[in-house]
Amino acid sequence: MNLFEIYKKKRIVNINVNIIIASLASIFLALYPVYLTKMIADSPRAIALISFGIDALIDFGIFIILHGFLNKKQISQGKISSSLKKDIFRIQAERIVLSVFYFVFATGGHYFLITKGFDRTSAFALSYIFALLLTRGIHTFYGLKTGLFEPLKK
Repeated sequence: MNLFEIYKKKRIVNINVNIIIASLASIFLALYPVYLTKMIADSPRAIALISFGIDALIDFGIFIILHGFLNKKQISQGKISSSLKKDIFRIQAERIVLSVFYFVFATGGHYFLITKGFDRTSAFALSYIFALLLTRGIHTFYGLKTGLFEPLKK
C-alpha cells in the first residue's frame, strides 16, 4: 500500500494529516497578517489574541477543504452527505474542546516568547507548532478511545 492509499483508507492518518496540513498552512499563511499587527497593536496580549483569531479562521477553512477532498464520494452535485457533515462537525467540535489547550499553549506561548524578546512572527510560529503537536497527541489518544478513527459510514 502506498502512502496516498494509507492516507485515504486509514482515518487515524487522514484526520491527523488533514489537521496538521491545515494547521501548518494556517501558521504559514497567518505569518504576514501577524506581522501586520504592528500597525494596530503593540501589546503582546493584543498581538497574541488577534493572531489566534487569524489562525483559527484560516485553519478551519483549509481543514474543511482537505476533509471534503478526501471524502469527495460523499459530495455530489455540490451537496455534502449528512454523514460527512456530521463527521466534519464532530471533528471540529472535538477540536473546539481541545482549543482550550491549544489557546493556552499557542497564545500563552506567543505572549511569553514576545515578552522574552522574540519577534512576533517567530514567537507565533514556534508557539503554534508546539500547541499543534500537543493537541494532536491528545486528540489522537482521545480518538483511539472513542472510535473516531472507525471508517465513516456512507
